[in-house]
Amino acid sequence: MGLFAIAAIVFCVLGAQVWRVPTVLTVVGVFLGAVTFFILAAMTLKTHASWRTAYNKKQQELADAEAEHTKLLLGDREAAAAGSDSAPSDKTGDESGDAAEGDAVPTDELAATSADNELLAMGNRQLRYELGAVREDRGKTWYGTGTLALPNAEVNITAPGPVQIVPNMPLYIFEAKEGGSFVGEFKVTSVDGSSVKLALTETLAPDQQQALAAKAGDWIVRSIMPVDSHEAFRGLSKDELTMLIPQAATGLDAAAYSALLEEYLRDGTPAKPGDPADRVFKTVKITKETTLEFTDAKGEKFTQTLHSGDDEHPATILVNSEKAQELVAQHEAEIVDNTGIYVRPLRNYENTRRVLNVRLFELADRSTQVKAQTARVDAAIKDANEVRLVSLMKEETGLKADLEKMKRDRDVVKKYLDDLTAQQAQLHADFKKHYGESIRLAAELTKLQVDLAKKIDAQAATKGGASIVPVAQ
Repeated sequence: MGLFAIAAIVFCVLGAQVWRVPTVLTVVGVFLGAVTFFILAAMTLKTHASWRTAYNKKQQELADAEAEHTKLLLGDREAAAAGSDSAPSDKTGDESGDAAEGDAVPTDELAATSADNELLAMGNRQLRYELGAVREDRGKTWYGTGTLALPNAEVNITAPGPVQIVPNMPLYIFEAKEGGSFVGEFKVTSVDGSSVKLALTETLAPDQQQALAAKAGDWIVRSIMPVDSHEAFRGLSKDELTMLIPQAATGLDAAAYSALLEEYLRDGTPAKPGDPADRVFKTVKITKETTLEFTDAKGEKFTQTLHSGDDEHPATILVNSEKAQELVAQHEAEIVDNTGIYVRPLRNYENTRRVLNVRLFELADRSTQVKAQTARVDAAIKDANEVRLVSLMKEETGLKADLEKMKRDRDVVKKYLDDLTAQQAQLHADFKKHYGESIRLAAELTKLQVDLAKKIDAQAATKGGASIVPVAQ
């Protein structure tokens, strides 16, 4: 820069002898401008280099943060494996060669290290899912005593304390006894220390209200409805299942009840030929990243992204046989156990309870409607019978009057008939009498005619006339 300045000055001094003043000033201005732009260019290059260095540093930090985020989110099996390899041993100094004699590593430290390695391998997403599943499945449980006065209830919580119940919180109450039944779903209306006042959140059928009205006893209060799980019943004997699920409570016949117990007894055992495909689950090894959809015991669907593992830590999952075949066909997994195990379907107690409650209420409402219709029909029949009875009574009265009139007419006709019969008999007798008299008179007339003819013949013979022959009658 200095040499350039000296050269410019010398050039201007020498040129001033032959150049005009404006030309010299122009050259000086060009020189000063060039110097200024040169300085600005140098500063720009320096700034650009500084920002480029900062940019590359931030890019590396961002890449490291994203990698760390991915490991925390999805799990870091390599770190977990390395941590497992470098975990402190519980051997003594003589056995391990690193620790002093009798200096054994505490068991709780080993457990903590193993738990940390599991956490690293699982990742935040899986941990959140596992934690949510545990919290959702368990919920909170309290024990207390109280009296039901439906649709309200009051329970005095006895354990555990402190009572972590707040107003408007939904609670589910069960009878605290062997074979106790579910009471209902309630909403907290007020909390005073350990005393909790509740109100029903659903409408019960009349027979349910009658069965639970003014009922006192010990109660189990839960923050959520219990969720069905395989672990809750797995390993129980048939007698234990019969005690937990009595046949009378299911309403099933002997064959259906036996099939129900068989589902629980076979849960987790090797599958058999003929088992339904949706109940046969097989272990598959994930070979590339895939997203699966699952349904929990409450019937809610959720998705989970699975990543392929390595030979030492393969990523395996248990899916039904149809899904296993689908994953194999898509080259996303390989079947590890082709036999599979029998898995009973989980039951959604909450949904089933609500459906049954709605059905019971519908049946109760239908029963009420049928009773009302029956009462209306009975009243209509009664009214119709009364109208019909009045009509029949009027008709009966008219028929009786007609009958009396007919009887009187019958008597008149009978009397007239008797008179006619008597007259007929009299006329018949008179006819016979006159007929006999007529015959007698006819005989006498014939005789007189014969006698007269004889007399005439005799007179004629005496006087010489023709004879008269009488005609026989």
